Amino acid sequence: MQDLEKRGVHRPMLRLALAAAGVMAAFVLRQNLVRHFGLELPVFFLFYPTVMLVAFLCGLWPGLLATALSASLADYWMVQPVGSFRVARTSDAIVLVSFVGMGVFMSVVAERYRRYQSRLAAFGREKALQEAQERLREISEYRWLALEAANLGAWEYNLETGEVNWDECCRNGFGFVSGELIDYAAAIQNIHPEDRQDVDEAVKQAIAGANGGAYHREFRVVWPDGSIHWISSHGRVHFDGEGNERRAVRFLGVNADITERRRAMDLLRESEESLRESQRIGGLGSFALDFRTGAWTRSDVQEDLFGIDKSYEHTMAGWLALIHPDDRKQIADHLEVEVIGYGRPFSRDYRIIRPVDGAVRWIHGQRRIELDALGKPAMMRGTTQDITERKLTEERLRLAASVFSHASEGITITTPEGDILDVNDAFTQVTGYGRDEVLGRNPRFLNSGRQDRSFFTEMWGALTEKHEWSGEVWNRRKNGEVYCVMQTITGVLDVDGNVQRYVALFHDVTVLKEHENKLKQIAYFDSLTGLPNRVLLSDRLRQAMVQDRRREQILAVALIDLDGFKAVNDNHGHHVGDELLAALATRMQQVLREGDTLARLGGDEFVVVLLDLVDVGTSIPIFNRLLQAVAEPVIVGESSLCVSASIGITLYPQQDELDADQLLRQADHAMYQAKLGGRNRYQFFDSTQPCLTNSGDRSC
Repeated sequence: MQDLEKRGVHRPMLRLALAAAGVMAAFVLRQNLVRHFGLELPVFFLFYPTVMLVAFLCGLWPGLLATALSASLADYWMVQPVGSFRVARTSDAIVLVSFVGMGVFMSVVAERYRRYQSRLAAFGREKALQEAQERLREISEYRWLALEAANLGAWEYNLETGEVNWDECCRNGFGFVSGELIDYAAAIQNIHPEDRQDVDEAVKQAIAGANGGAYHREFRVVWPDGSIHWISSHGRVHFDGEGNERRAVRFLGVNADITERRRAMDLLRESEESLRESQRIGGLGSFALDFRTGAWTRSDVQEDLFGIDKSYEHTMAGWLALIHPDDRKQIADHLEVEVIGYGRPFSRDYRIIRPVDGAVRWIHGQRRIELDALGKPAMMRGTTQDITERKLTEERLRLAASVFSHASEGITITTPEGDILDVNDAFTQVTGYGRDEVLGRNPRFLNSGRQDRSFFTEMWGALTEKHEWSGEVWNRRKNGEVYCVMQTITGVLDVDGNVQRYVALFHDVTVLKEHENKLKQIAYFDSLTGLPNRVLLSDRLRQAMVQDRRREQILAVALIDLDGFKAVNDNHGHHVGDELLAALATRMQQVLREGDTLARLGGDEFVVVLLDLVDVGTSIPIFNRLLQAVAEPVIVGESSLCVSASIGITLYPQQDELDADQLLRQADHAMYQAKLGGRNRYQFFDSTQPCLTNSGDRSC
């Protein structure tokens, strides 16, 4: 019937046709039964069941049609007179009318029954649909919960409209904002340039039907903030039609953010590479020994250590054969009794004879035991390391032990990394730390902080390059006292030139350094004020002249003489005068800039050196502050002392090249001009004019 409907035949016409065909079939069947078998059958025999069947199967109108058609056939072919629609007998008319009435009644009843069944079926379908929708909703919720729990984002690409639908997890993985419209072009642009073409090609191949439309790629996406994230994408294309009419309609899939997994994989790969490289660099071999089969497997580094190749016998007997005859029985007994018998770990030093060159080498073996299901040793895995040079170094250190213990100088022995292995008694006497307190520690814990990182960087550079260094080091004792040592560090090398130990010898030169500092203080600083003296001033002035000429800046040299200081000495005594000088020196130092120099020449004369002046005007506020600082009263004991200052100033550079002494003489000349001008003022030196610039005459 569905085929008929597809060909344009309406369902009502089909039902009417079926009704007519059913009636005709019943009529033909009845006539044949009467003609061939001579049966006397009622007029409407077979018509009643036909009308009832048509009415219940096809509905009201087909039932009425079947009733009318049956009545017409019966009236024309079976009721007297035959061949006419007239009814001769009243009984036949009653039967005919009864049949029609019964047919109409059955058609109406059948129609009502059909409608009831239809409503009942519709109700059942609606209920089933609701249940199916509810189940589908539950399944959808479970699906999204599963996707969320698995950190998976779902996406759908409608290949007919080009629309791409993403859930929030999928959007987040690509770095898109919630609610942002995203098509395929936008998504592909967010993929890392190095992965973009590969992903695009894989999508196109899946759409073309490759691998049944299956798709899987791992690629990087670039978020708007520039961060890179790894995505694992799985999908499958859904097709419609068959053969040449087959076309891709939808592309469904899920994405997972695997950034952390990729990072973990990269770290693991780097760790494995680092482990292999560390074993190669450190000469650390690894092996496995199977007690059940006697098989002995080892790494390439292990074979290099033992001087064997791949063709050597890979058995326990082959390993024992490499051990030096003097050590073989001891190692074999230890292996059999302690390791295999009691399951204890193996950690021994022993000698081997390398077949490749006959050399005797010391080996340190470190092993652990793996037990089988019965608790018996099954495998031994471990590492081996060539410790020949360490053994030789230890022997040399033992020979030097007596010297080490009785030396008057402090001695520190460290590993190549700087960890302390041993110290002698002189070390504990100088530092205050006991031997047990420092073993295993790095000597940097003694650092006083006086020397910066660059100092120690230079030290280690010399040790790395030349394996020796000598110089002064400021350290701190256990009691917090800072001390200075003259220290020499030497690297102890093996036969290959590798550092095995560092040995540091030192002696305390703190007293000498203190005496040296006192001599420097006396030689370069004024004992009363602590200011630089004439010697240090000359050195600083020469450096300042070179510096300011190179920087194309101005240098000012000012000579200060105190007005009225002689009266203070005469009236109050020299001790009061000394206190006044010290107080004024402190005041003047405070008004100067950082980097400027204040020095005392002697008596009541001071010199100020101002650096990096842009112009002369820059110095005027400083000289005014100096005049004010000197002019303020100074309380000494019960006396309030007042003096003033006459300041002579000269500038550098000048037209003629001058030295430091000439600048001081010019400043001295300007100072006397300031005194002649009334004191408590400053005066600039000017060799070209009789009128010298001063603080009392601003027009000059």
